[in-house]
Amino acid sequence: MPHFILTHRRAGKREDHQHHAARAAMSDAMDKHVDRLASEVRTHEPHHDTARHVARFEADHDEVRAIDWHPELICEPLVPHFIRSRHASDTGRALPHELAIPLRREGADRLVVHVVDEAGLPVADVDVFAYFGTASKRVQAATRTDVDGIATLDHDPERPLLELAVAPASRWWPQVVDHRVGESLETRIEVRLEPLPPSVRGLGWWHREVGLDAVDLQRGKGIAVGVVDSGLGHHPALAHVNNLGAFLDGAHLVDGGDDRGHGTHVAGAIGARPTTDSDYAGLAPGARLDAFRVFGPDGSAHQGDIARALDVLVHDRGCHLVNLSLGTVTRSEVVADALLDAVETGTLVICAAGNTAGPVEFPAALEEAVAVTALGRLDQAPVGTLSAHRIPEDTRLRADPVFIANFSCRGEPVDVAGPGVGIISTVPGGGWAAYGGTSMAAPQVTGALAALLADDPDYLALPANETRSSHARAVLRQHSRDLGLDRIYQGYGHLRRSP
Repeated sequence: MPHFILTHRRAGKREDHQHHAARAAMSDAMDKHVDRLASEVRTHEPHHDTARHVARFEADHDEVRAIDWHPELICEPLVPHFIRSRHASDTGRALPHELAIPLRREGADRLVVHVVDEAGLPVADVDVFAYFGTASKRVQAATRTDVDGIATLDHDPERPLLELAVAPASRWWPQVVDHRVGESLETRIEVRLEPLPPSVRGLGWWHREVGLDAVDLQRGKGIAVGVVDSGLGHHPALAHVNNLGAFLDGAHLVDGGDDRGHGTHVAGAIGARPTTDSDYAGLAPGARLDAFRVFGPDGSAHQGDIARALDVLVHDRGCHLVNLSLGTVTRSEVVADALLDAVETGTLVICAAGNTAGPVEFPAALEEAVAVTALGRLDQAPVGTLSAHRIPEDTRLRADPVFIANFSCRGEPVDVAGPGVGIISTVPGGGWAAYGGTSMAAPQVTGALAALLADDPDYLALPANETRSSHARAVLRQHSRDLGLDRIYQGYGHLRRSP
């Protein structure tokens, strides 16, 4: 049975009595319609009388469509949002259900992958992704290496191996091997991992690309930044971040954790505070940073939980900026209302454009969002690494030595480009990993913009309404450097501290 999300509108309302009326319409609909139609309802008690109320329910599609919903309400089918990438290895650890080892099948070919470190020693617990078939019709198989560094994958002998991606949880570069399986049933590939470089006085190439030449732990002070993502894992460089827990189907968990690593990486890119000489700093380590988890055990997030997290960050936490490194191809009116409400309350929402090389995804495609595409550098992509596979062949995407990553979504909604290839940041457990994607570019823009706004006395004096969010957008445009590429790839250009 289909799932639906029901909530009340928040955008366009300035007075408490308007919010109370919308909440009353929501309560009335729950009593008259949802409780009558739904086989299962998941909701929550809002923590104050103007907060957004969201319900998820299962019901017959035709019966839901037949209801004349109050104009203050939004009822729409559930829209899953994802951390999108061409390779799962691009943007975080795979979830357990993505790593089921195929059973040995009669007539199947076997691919054996042996993963070793720079000294030739086996490396356990490395994600291994194999892509079989053709470019247009390919299948993925995935598993992890055992204690001997071995990963074994079965596959249809009619489908050749196109590509092999090897992704350690941290410490080493993710790598790609282009390969075609031969006639033998036993094919073995050895992959030698290359260690990640330590920082140079806390900096990586992405810091220099946005105009930073030194770490300043006060940079961004006075700016509040929210992150809505896969959660926050433990890391010494993120001890100062406020873990606001998780919204999962309306329920609030005090500490949702981060089983994917993606949210922890995003938070570190914005605000990591180094604890050793080799650590990488965030772009705005002095900013106040609040993190919410909205991704459930299946690896997806729906619009109701995203809207609830935005509601808290905008209205209760007073965030100046919010980072959304997630996406979907389907527009959600619930998320659109939440973003419009954010802009009207003075909050600018920075969104990843998407990693499919197609049209800009939602919510980045919404007018209220800042859509970010991913930038890389030719001299920062070691041969054989996943980052090197992000260099485009299309010269329209290149402004040597920088380029727009070949996976980046493009189109009129693109506002700005940010570093998003081979970004080294924090992952749960205290490690550091290199991820790539517009998911990584968005926090680069969020952190760089937070640093700029902290130095802008005009911005800090503005009221919490459209004036403030419009000013933040104007600062972003003012400091975007034209790369000479078409607007559909770069927007206004690459955000830098000096225009």
